[in-house]
Amino acid sequence: LVINIIESSIMCYFIYKYFDFKQIEKLWLFILIDFTSITLCNSFINESSALLIIVTSVLIVCLKMFGEKIRIESIIVCFLSLIIDIVCNVVSLIIGRIANYFIGTQFIQMPAIIVLSKILYLIAVLAFLKKKASYKSQLNSKRWLTIIIVISILFIVVYILGTSYVFNNVDALVNLFCTALIFIAIILILNIYGKILEENEESTRIRLKNEEIRYKKENEKV
Repeated sequence: LVINIIESSIMCYFIYKYFDFKQIEKLWLFILIDFTSITLCNSFINESSALLIIVTSVLIVCLKMFGEKIRIESIIVCFLSLIIDIVCNVVSLIIGRIANYFIGTQFIQMPAIIVLSKILYLIAVLAFLKKKASYKSQLNSKRWLTIIIVISILFIVVYILGTSYVFNNVDALVNLFCTALIFIAIILILNIYGKILEENEESTRIRLKNEEIRYKKENEKV
C-alpha cells in the first residue's frame, strides 16, 4: 500500500504538472483514484499488459473529468507515465542484480530495489517536466504518434532484455526479435530527424525573409 501510494503520487503529479492544472484538489482526487485502481489491479489482475491498459484508461478518464480535452497527446502522456515507471522498475532490478553479483551475496534485497525504483521514477519525472517547461510549442498529432511507437518499441526491448537478464532466461530468438525492434525504432527516429531538418529549413527561410522585409522597410525610412 505504501509503495502504491508513492507510485500513484509521482504518476499523478507528473500528469498534473504536465497539463498545468491549477486546483490542488484535483491532484489529491487524482492520486486517490489512481491509488485505488493500482491497488485493485495488483490484487485481482496478474497480467501486466492488462494492468497497463486499465490504469492508463483510468488516467485518461480522470483527465476528462477534470476538463482536459482528450487528444492523442493526452493518451500518450498517461501511457508514458506508466512506461517510465516500469522502465525504472526494470533498471533498478538490473542495478540490484549487478551489485549483488559484484558483492557476491544478496546484499541488496527487494525492499531496497523498490525504493531505488521509486527514486529513479521521481528523478525521471522531474527531469521530464523541467525539459518540457523549457519548450512552449506543441507537437502535432502525427509526430506524437511516431514518438509513442518509438517509446513503445524501446520499452518492449528494455523490458524483454531486462527480465531476461534478471531471471537468467537469455534466448537467441529473443535477442533477434529485440534487434529487429531496435532496427525499426532507428528507422522511425531517422524519419523524425528528417522532418525536424525540413522544419528547420522552413524556419530559416522564413527568418531570412522577415529580415529582408525589415531591411527594406529601414531603407525606405532612410
